[in-house]
Amino acid sequence: MKNKELFVKFGEVARRNLNKIFFTLFLIVILESLCSAAFIGTSFFLNSQEEISGAGTFLSYLLMFCGVFFWFMFLGGFSVMLLRMVRNEFVTLGFLFYGFRKFRQIAPAAFLYTLLTGLCAAVTAGAMYFVSKANPGFIPLLQAQFGERAFFYLLLIFSFVLFFLLCFPQVFLFFLRYDNPKRNVVSLGFLSTKLLLKNVFRFIGFVLTACGRNLILAVFYFGITLSFSDAQKDSVLQFFSLVFDFLYFVNFYKALSLASLAVPFFYEELRKPSIELIVSLEKSGEDGSN
Repeated sequence: MKNKELFVKFGEVARRNLNKIFFTLFLIVILESLCSAAFIGTSFFLNSQEEISGAGTFLSYLLMFCGVFFWFMFLGGFSVMLLRMVRNEFVTLGFLFYGFRKFRQIAPAAFLYTLLTGLCAAVTAGAMYFVSKANPGFIPLLQAQFGERAFFYLLLIFSFVLFFLLCFPQVFLFFLRYDNPKRNVVSLGFLSTKLLLKNVFRFIGFVLTACGRNLILAVFYFGITLSFSDAQKDSVLQFFSLVFDFLYFVNFYKALSLASLAVPFFYEELRKPSIELIVSLEKSGEDGSN
């Protein structure tokens, strides 16, 4: 399908479902915040204790792992929901909990994502330990030149890049797991990576174009909001800052909603030629037997 036809078709799907996705994203934020408070918040509380046993340390990391796992379980349900929207199938908010209803189907994919996240955290912690031990003067020098939070921001960027490199190739994993519940999740992970690497630039271009004007406006309003950040005492500028902050928020969430829908839409377009090939082979086999 040509790009123009693809975006016309995507526009129809987006108009039909954008409001549902927008509301669902808010609900996901609430659910994942509750998970964070229950699991990760408790984990941080245990780690903040001055005296903590080995069992307490293990429990704190286990709680953190469970919190991240539940995040991905909700994202798995959201992925199923989006894929069904693209296919114009019946959808309700209840599909957010699809991973808990079909635990054996979604949990392995969520577990793999959680392991990759844990690996990212472990590598980041190891890098931080190595830097602090190998070159003790590096962190104070960085903070002296770029501010007290410089090392924290550097660590954050490193973590994000590592997480992106590990998890971005698995962008189709939940969709593949939904369509192939009996296949091994590791083999589906390799298949997701293969599908993405073959179409990576086309995929990124499609998602960014799908976000379109809303992404540009979100960046624009965010820049204006930052320029007003120092004007705290001026009530007029504060008012305009709140207005632009709200406009940024709306456009960012709309762009995020469109990007979320663009991923399963692109996956479905990649999947269709394979289905057509299988159907044609089955038909030719039937004709040959007759």
